[in-house]
Amino acid sequence: MKKLTALTIVIMFTLAFIMSAYAEDASSNTAAVAKGDTRITIGGDLRFRGEFDHNTGDQLNDGKLRPNTATPPQMVGGQDDHTSAYDGRVRLNVDAKVSDSVEGYVEVESENENYTWAATSTTTGRGSATGIYPAGNSMLGSLYLRQAWLQYTKDIFGLKVGHQLLVLGNGIFFDHTKFGDDAIVVFANPIKNLTIAALTSKFQERNTSRNDDSNDYTILAVYKGDNYNVSGDISYVDDQGFANLVPAYKKAHVWNFALRGDATVGNFVVRPDVEIQAGKFLNVTNAPDATLKGWAWMLGLDYKLSPAVLTLEAAQGSGKKSSSTGFEMFITSLGNDQRYTYLYEQIMKTGAGSVGTGLSNTTYIKGGAAVEFTKALSGEMYLYWLRATEAVVLNPVNTLKDSPSHDLGWELDAKVTYMLAKNLKYWVESGYMWTGSAYNYAGIGRDNAYGIRNGIQLSF
Repeated sequence: MKKLTALTIVIMFTLAFIMSAYAEDASSNTAAVAKGDTRITIGGDLRFRGEFDHNTGDQLNDGKLRPNTATPPQMVGGQDDHTSAYDGRVRLNVDAKVSDSVEGYVEVESENENYTWAATSTTTGRGSATGIYPAGNSMLGSLYLRQAWLQYTKDIFGLKVGHQLLVLGNGIFFDHTKFGDDAIVVFANPIKNLTIAALTSKFQERNTSRNDDSNDYTILAVYKGDNYNVSGDISYVDDQGFANLVPAYKKAHVWNFALRGDATVGNFVVRPDVEIQAGKFLNVTNAPDATLKGWAWMLGLDYKLSPAVLTLEAAQGSGKKSSSTGFEMFITSLGNDQRYTYLYEQIMKTGAGSVGTGLSNTTYIKGGAAVEFTKALSGEMYLYWLRATEAVVLNPVNTLKDSPSHDLGWELDAKVTYMLAKNLKYWVESGYMWTGSAYNYAGIGRDNAYGIRNGIQLSF
């Protein structure tokens, strides 16, 4: 028994030493496990947030009634539009640099990007709750692969294959940096500061025995000068099974042509971006195909006035004209990330009629500033004027005289971030939207919306 106890103590001290050495090694960003010249770095982050939103779902205060529609009158929306929840996200990654020319990368993430606290069923299965009060013991779901790719470079050429995060330019048309795509990227640096690349990515594999997939093909070029950068790309999306998404059309052929850049002149930075679309939606009947005529542009101006950066920015994406048989709506392929507004873009219905459509049928002018008060404390505040490029009706039964409407409203966003310790930050962000007449309900109008969220994140 004494020998067993002594052995147990030795094992425990050995494990403690190993874990201590491992933790010190990982925190110093050196190889955790290495064989030969291989360098393996382990990293990730833990993020936890709490959020409260109001009137983002139906733009009406709870309890407001639609007059003369029923006896007794009925609530509009039919739900409590005060939403609140905590969520969490876990990311773990391993970067294996076998040599200067060979690298592999794997990243796993908690299911659905961020899990809502205690949303997992606890009534059945392992870890389920029992007792007189059968609640709690919530299982947090599973992990999935966010990235898994390998990269090989030789002289001026390179190859990257696997599930990877992809974005074109400012992400106006294409931004898949949230969950990534399975892709093959071939790139080269023929001269200094110039990168050219060609890639194919799989958007959707519907049936391996049929020609019904959705694929993207892109060529791009990026040149980085001393005080300016220029990039351009051409993308072709071929969806042979488009009827699975839009039953009226059997196939989609979408072209996107983009040219963008930025230039620094003294304390000023100018950021132009132009995107033009062409192609067709092939009709399932003998009716004419829909010709694509989408477009978008953005022009930003930043002025560095230490410790602040002042920003004035304007952007516009085309919308569908009511009298047209074509498709003028600017097509976007995005992850549900914030690119400009906190409420309008991520949570509320946009000018395109649904959530998270980017610049589709949207025009905005943005003004504000980001300030670094100290090394630990920073803040930002921006005011947006929002307008539907083509007039829309975003809520049902809208028969008011100003319907349809271009007026989406105004939004004020603010964020404060404080570094509690190395790699540990806490922030509070919020948005308030004065909704425009495009959100009206018949005979009632609409109410304003707001949201606030705080979070804490550790990166390692």
